[in-house]
Amino acid sequence: MNHTFSQIHLPEQLAKMEAKELAYLQILAPNWIFNDPLIKQLQKLPELYEQGKIVLAAIVQANRILFSEEHAYPSAAEIVYDPKGIASAAELQAAAHELYKLKNTTPDDPELAEFAAHITDKYDRKAFDVPHKISPLGLKTSIMLVWRLHLPDGMLRQNMVPILVYEDVQTILPARFWQQTDLYQEWISDSQMDMSAAFYQLNQGGLFWEKGGLLRLIGIGKNKNLFPQKQNLHHFAQNPEPYPTPNASRKALQFAQECKRCAQEAAENQ
Repeated sequence: MNHTFSQIHLPEQLAKMEAKELAYLQILAPNWIFNDPLIKQLQKLPELYEQGKIVLAAIVQANRILFSEEHAYPSAAEIVYDPKGIASAAELQAAAHELYKLKNTTPDDPELAEFAAHITDKYDRKAFDVPHKISPLGLKTSIMLVWRLHLPDGMLRQNMVPILVYEDVQTILPARFWQQTDLYQEWISDSQMDMSAAFYQLNQGGLFWEKGGLLRLIGIGKNKNLFPQKQNLHHFAQNPEPYPTPNASRKALQFAQECKRCAQEAAENQ
């Protein structure tokens, strides 16, 4: 599976995007994130998109709302990954399982005890080298914001996801760039919700994040809560090509709109 994702050359894909598709790459920051270490993920999105390495990650734990259609807000998840991109999906899943088992425990081993305290505290944002007793593969853990519109169907439905890694920051590889993989097809097989297709249809004018006509006047992408801005993406839309996409289901279109509504609400809440 790692080999499949290693064939994706993201800067080349960014160059093929049309200018109006900037909205798909952008994350509308929830207001709480400006006082959270996770803001670094959004600030580093240009580097992640243009220089990030694609590797697989397994979900260790995640906010329960990421599994819900009723509350389509972005939220945080803890992941385990191999920065070298060598570990298999099975090895990552096994490590995630063992790490999660440490939650609400007090191991005698100091290294395990430190991670147990971390994973039990939902506000702790620290990253860790995975203890050797869990895995000898040089794996790492981290916490990242999960952007619903970058998941294949807007739901955290699988426990494996491709991520972009740049230095000590990670983000999910936006789903449209891995649509042809088996993992993507497995992800959407039960839901009939393809967020990539839905977003493309809803963003025909490139004004997906427009609200009340305001952004039409000041120009899309000027909202201070939108990351990244176009001027920070050097490869973006250099050689645009039409994006072939299937028609989205009514359910997918409705859920994409709900993800938008929830993101806008989170961006406005103090």
